[in-house]
Amino acid sequence: MYDAITGTLVRLSKEGVSIETHGLAYRILIPLRTYTQLPPLGSSVRLYLAFIVREQSHALYGFLQEEERHLFERLLNVTGIGPKIALGLIGHLECPQLIDALAAKDIATLSRVPGVGKKTAERLVVELKDLAADTRFLPMHDIGPLSLFQDAISALVHLGYTQSTAQKAVKKSMGEQPNQEAHDLATLIAASLKHL
Repeated sequence: MYDAITGTLVRLSKEGVSIETHGLAYRILIPLRTYTQLPPLGSSVRLYLAFIVREQSHALYGFLQEEERHLFERLLNVTGIGPKIALGLIGHLECPQLIDALAAKDIATLSRVPGVGKKTAERLVVELKDLAADTRFLPMHDIGPLSLFQDAISALVHLGYTQSTAQKAVKKSMGEQPNQEAHDLATLIAASLKHL
């Protein structure tokens, strides 16, 4: 299994790149947005990789952020979504935009991505309804210390609240305190309960 590659960018197009490392160049498919964020040819670059084996091909897909790779892999688990559509979704919508669209059941936004029709968008919403609760996609500056955040959510879930409801309440509580390092678990849970 491939995790990441660091090397020299030797070819760049909207569909993919070639990265050379130790005398070997790897052809890697990328999302459209990644194309606009890559450095000039000859620069050093690091991409997080997903290796997809299909009946007719083996392909590497590259992402600048680990969150994009994780989202790509989650999208591939949706019925009828292949690498091309998953790459298109990530290439046209930033991770937070895509997750917000799924959480809000925003079929119109999802349907604007090439290759994604209304039925596919509806399937994405149904099969990825829990994606917004995945802490791997939350910006760290919004949630403060991750273990404290996760512990508070876990406590609220054990009290009978849903994962997404608990997450929203804890996130809101942590955002209200300017000094997030002052949080302790009991205070955070008490403050979060006020938002439920």
